[in-house]
Amino acid sequence: MHLRTDELDQIQLYVDQNGLTIPEVRDDVVDHLCCIVEERIGEGDDFDTAFVAARELISQNDIQQIQEDTIYFLTIKKQLIMIKGIFITAYISAALLVFGIFFTTLGYVLELPDIVGFSMLLGSAAFFCFGFLPAWFLQKYRNSVDGIKA
Repeated sequence: MHLRTDELDQIQLYVDQNGLTIPEVRDDVVDHLCCIVEERIGEGDDFDTAFVAARELISQNDIQQIQEDTIYFLTIKKQLIMIKGIFITAYISAALLVFGIFFTTLGYVLELPDIVGFSMLLGSAAFFCFGFLPAWFLQKYRNSVDGIKA
């Protein structure tokens, strides 16, 4: 069973009025509503009754929740990668700091050149300043912007 063009337009208008902005999600919700309407028409209802029943199954709040959930699940992977990057750079920076202090102290005690220890201390500072801090501030900024949007 197929819906007429004006019936399909009515369903699309309902979805558009409820704020779906992601085209793929919009198309999926329209398709789902069409399936519900077609099923109800197949059971003997007219279009208007079937469309009311479909709107009861997928309300305006449901459509907005679908949009919010989709955005969340599309962005969560990027957020997790950013958080992992923050932790990794923090661990590398801390490890280089500890080893740098150890090798600098060892070089001082054994009267060896402390280029290894100095290099590790410099690497620790570089990881901290150019890896950890920018990623951390970016994550904090995104969280504050997300808090303002909510």
